[in-house]
Amino acid sequence: MGAVTPPEWAAKTELVVVDNASVDDTAPFLDDWRQTKGGIHFKQVIHADTNRGYAGGSNLGICAARGEFVLLVNNDVLFDSNVIEYCLRAYQGSPRAVLGRQLIWRRGPWNSLNGQAVRYLEGWCLFASAAIYRELGFWKDTTFAGVFDETFSPAFFEDIDLSLRASLKQIALRQVAIPIRHLGSRTTKTTPNFPYLRVVRENHQKFVAKWRHLHE
Repeated sequence: MGAVTPPEWAAKTELVVVDNASVDDTAPFLDDWRQTKGGIHFKQVIHADTNRGYAGGSNLGICAARGEFVLLVNNDVLFDSNVIEYCLRAYQGSPRAVLGRQLIWRRGPWNSLNGQAVRYLEGWCLFASAAIYRELGFWKDTTFAGVFDETFSPAFFEDIDLSLRASLKQIALRQVAIPIRHLGSRTTKTTPNFPYLRVVRENHQKFVAKWRHLHE
C-alpha cells in the first residue's frame, strides 16, 4: 500500500493491520514495521490472542480504525495505485453505499435463498464511511462490536450476510473498478488440514437458517 500511496495521502491515512494469532514470524515483523518511519503516517498493529477467523479479525480492525472512511482488505491483495483516493472519488456520488471490487448478482449454489439470488459484494475489498459500517454493525450496549457476524467464523458467508443487511437498509452495493488485485484464497486453500468444503456447507446452512424467513 505504501509504495503506491503518494506522500500527501500517506500523511493522512491510517493503516490498521490485524495479526490473527499467526504462528510464524509475522508478529515481530509487524512490530518492527510499526516502529519504522516513513510511508503511512498512522500505524496500528493488533495482535489477536486466538485466530478469530475472517469475521473476528476484520471486526478487530474496523473497531480500532479512527478514520471517517474505512477500506477493508484481505491479506492476499495487491494495490496497483492510490486506492484510497480512488475510493473517495467513487464514493462522492453515492455516499449511502458500500463499494466493492466484485459484485455477485446471479444466483449460484451459495447465494441462493429460497430460490432467489442474494446480491453481494465479495468481502476481500470493501469501502464505506465509518458511519455506514456502524449503521450496519453489531453493538454491545453502546459499544460498536464490528460489522461482520462472527457466527460464520472461521470463514465464508460473512460478506453475503453483510450485503443482505445493507440491502434491507436500502444501502446500495456498488461494484467499482478499485485498482486492487486479489490473489485468491491464499489462506484457506493453502492451510494444511483446513476443511474448506465442510466449512462452506456448514456456514451455508447457518446463513439459510438465519434468513429463510425473508421469503417464506
